[in-house]
Amino acid sequence: MYKWVKKYRIEEDIFEEERDNILMAIEMIKDEADTQFAKMTASDYKVARKEHRVPYHKNLMRMIEPCIKDYMEEWHCDHFDMQNVWFAEYRDGADFDYHSHEGCNMSGVVQLVLDHKENATYLMNHGDLALEEGDCCIFPAMLPHKSPYVFDGHKIVIGFNFNISGSKAHSDGLRD
Repeated sequence: MYKWVKKYRIEEDIFEEERDNILMAIEMIKDEADTQFAKMTASDYKVARKEHRVPYHKNLMRMIEPCIKDYMEEWHCDHFDMQNVWFAEYRDGADFDYHSHEGCNMSGVVQLVLDHKENATYLMNHGDLALEEGDCCIFPAMLPHKSPYVFDGHKIVIGFNFNISGSKAHSDGLRD
């Protein structure tokens, strides 16, 4: 697998429990959605929420914290700063074409609801990634990615942007 792109399988019991909590929270805030910037069915991206304002933040962190810690350990980083968190829902022909994320060095996506594997988030030049429901993918924020058209089925993802820093690689004497 590509070094900078990592796919993690979220522990099944945690995923099922927290997915239900997150889906309830999304239903409560879905009416605030403004998806005019993209062809999504619903999203709270434009609500401009920092992580502490997202009602499902703690639930998400329970899912993804082990993934982020593993990623940081692999790259010898010791500092993590969540920038923002949002949900995006797709159905009935919704999509979001290739884009990247600004203002952070890392991005991630959790496939929360995925009726069909072919509707999974796609990372440019990473077609072999094969994301499934219950997967978390972490990647550099500059990597273009998209949601394909979702004509059949239903898809909800949780996206997140963050920074990692504080590399200990030099102090640990690590070399290629």
